[in-house]
Amino acid sequence: MWLVRKLLAVVVGFMLALVIQTALINRWFPGVHPDMMLSMVTIVGLIGGPWTGAFAGIAGGLLVDLLGGRLLGLGALSFCATGALAGWLGQGLFRENRVVPFLAGAVATIVYHVLFILGALAFGVTIPLGETLVRLLLPSICYNGLLTGLLFPVVYKVKKRLD
Repeated sequence: MWLVRKLLAVVVGFMLALVIQTALINRWFPGVHPDMMLSMVTIVGLIGGPWTGAFAGIAGGLLVDLLGGRLLGLGALSFCATGALAGWLGQGLFRENRVVPFLAGAVATIVYHVLFILGALAFGVTIPLGETLVRLLLPSICYNGLLTGLLFPVVYKVKKRLD
């Protein structure tokens, strides 16, 4: 029964993240904006470990891929690796330290974008790397690090209540 509640909480969290992303964040932040799903996958990985992070990454990445309609599966693969890395970091670091979620969000953003760019290049999509680095990656690192750090205590409290 507890597994069903935790799974339901993750699904509700992901759906809420998608609604907030599409209805609010994309309108408030023109151009580059924080990525709620990436932050949620990172947090789930930090809290649940590498396997939980990987599965959350696949689920979240597929949702984003299906809604975005671009390179179906590449986002899921990138999110999977990112969630697993966040889970690995959560096992090796004191994740309750206030700085760790901020740094994990920044590292997760780098990993996700590098994997996605490499995958897109493998499929023949041309990407201007210099412009992508300056205009996309650097602001995303800041936004997602901040968002992950701010959301982590909330999600952690929900997890503690479910336990």
